[in-house]
Formats: sequence, C-alpha cells, structure tokens
Amino acid sequence: MQLAMLMISAGLLFVPPISTGWASQYAPGVMDKVIVNRQAWDQIPDEIDQYDGFVAGRYPDEIGKAVWIRPVGTDEWELFLVVDCAGVADGGLAWMKRSGVLYEVDYQTAVRWDTVGRGIKIEVMSSNIGGETMIKTRDLPQADTDVTQAFSVALCNLVLDLGSEGYKCRAPNREVDHIDRTITEWQTCSRCGCRGLHYEPFYNTGTGSYRAFTVCQKCGKVREF
Repeated sequence: MQLAMLMISAGLLFVPPISTGWASQYAPGVMDKVIVNRQAWDQIPDEIDQYDGFVAGRYPDEIGKAVWIRPVGTDEWELFLVVDCAGVADGGLAWMKRSGVLYEVDYQTAVRWDTVGRGIKIEVMSSNIGGETMIKTRDLPQADTDVTQAFSVALCNLVLDLGSEGYKCRAPNREVDHIDRTITEWQTCSRCGCRGLHYEPFYNTGTGSYRAFTVCQKCGKVREF
C-alpha cells in the first residue's frame, strides 16, 4: 500500500519519525478471534478491509489505531490496525520490552513475509492524526528517539512532491534498494555532520524513472543521488 500517512497539525504537514525494532507473530487463528471480540466490544471498527494486516502492540491505548510497518530492507509500507496489546500479569509486556519486539503480527502476515517461527526486523511509522507516535519513546534506543521534526517535515515534502508526479515510495527492485540503502548508511550529512543518513527511494512504474534521496535525521537536509 502506498505511503499516505501525511499529517496536518496546526497547519503543518507532519510525518512521524521512523522507529526500528522486531516483530513477532500470533499463532494461526488467534488474531481472528481477537478481532471478533474487539469489534463486539466496539474497540475497533467493523470495516477493516482497508488494512493489509493486524498487530498486537505493547499498550492498551494503541488498540484501534493504525500504524505503517515494513520489514527492514523492503520498499513497500503496509498499513496495519492495532487490535490487541501485551499482558502485564503474564509477562508479555516485559518480554516485548526485553526482546525489542514492537509488534506481533497476524499469522497470515507472517506467512506472507516468510517469517513463520522467527522474528523479523521492522521499520514503523504511526498514522495517527496530530503527530503522535504509537511507540513510547522511553522504550526505544536513543538513536531512534533522536529523529527530529525537521526530518519528518523534509520526508513529508518529498512524498508530496514526488507523489504528485506519479512516484511511489519504493525502489525498482530489491538489489537496487539494498545497494543504495547500504551506501547511505555510511554517508555523513554535509550540513550538520550526522553520520548514517535515511534512504528514501521513489519509483514511477509508468515511466520507469527511479529517484533516490538521502534525508538527514538530525537537520532534515535532503540530497538526491
């Protein structure tokens, strides 16, 4: 699904920071039962066909919210609905924090991602209106919480500008994505000196045009390469 979590808050477009962690998975059929119960309790909407999948988060206040997730190294963001949360009494929350697990995905998603029986590293962006991040920053490594609003605004502007020209947030293939992503991880921002830049690819399937950008997560400087 095309990246579309552009926020409007106080007249400013805003894209939340990207967080990195791990995803586990629910056993077959478990998420389906959870969804039925949450709908019966009016905690999630009845219409859920627009979502690519479903997840369990860490906290109860995440239930009913949407989040964009993609496995690290892939180029397509997918939209998930949070339908469950970790338990405290059974040690679920403590396990997720200890293991760096941000979400548990439904079994069908695990099959689609070819990750049944093992964890997978993911990138996460919230789709909440108002710029709230669904992952609590106190639970993230410091490197993930240092992302600035300058970066968020810069990334948002890229999505707007390139999207209006028919581009989608993806590389033409996995090989290109891997090569360019690896290159940017070692680059340094010419403005603020921050090392390790964010890579954002754009591909127009109609014209075959590929454009790639680095975005500094500190100062928001954008550079096409």
